[in-house]
Amino acid sequence: MSSENIDAHEDPLKDLFSFYHDYVKVLYGTTQASGTLSQETLFEINAAFDHISRIYAYGESADNAARKAYGHLKRSCFDIFKVGVREANRQYKELREIDTSIIDNGEFDKKLIALFGEIKKSSAKARQLEGKPGSLEEVDSAFNMWQPVYERCLCLEDDFYENDKVEWAKQKERRKLKKER
Repeated sequence: MSSENIDAHEDPLKDLFSFYHDYVKVLYGTTQASGTLSQETLFEINAAFDHISRIYAYGESADNAARKAYGHLKRSCFDIFKVGVREANRQYKELREIDTSIIDNGEFDKKLIALFGEIKKSSAKARQLEGKPGSLEEVDSAFNMWQPVYERCLCLEDDFYENDKVEWAKQKERRKLKKER
């Protein structure tokens, strides 16, 4: 969803809450379930709803309040995306402490290293764009860069960190250490 929808729609609050339901709520639930929800995320969601309350408390226009709230909801997603990168970094480091070179004749390691490299590179670009002050369109651009980064983080977790072959490699490593003693 882009900020253009907020501007062009007859009911900007409907679009705002659609974005909340389709994106923010899903991301929020995922990070909350994993115990990695950041305080910054909650601050941004609170700020979004504060802007919405101004429609009723102070008579602010719905269009203006929705645009401001939308920016805060997008920034709450940025915070969640960054938690995803932090978790991917932790998982990557943990995987690198295990001799995973025995999985798939080294292909596991090659793919893992390449994926993590993509995460680092693309998250750095997304952070640079995100940090530029400006319009909601720039916030949209940053959001569009962050989404694939977060998807890669989920891929790292699903395809590598939670891979059944990792447990097999750990067991093999333990057996090897026992033999050496």
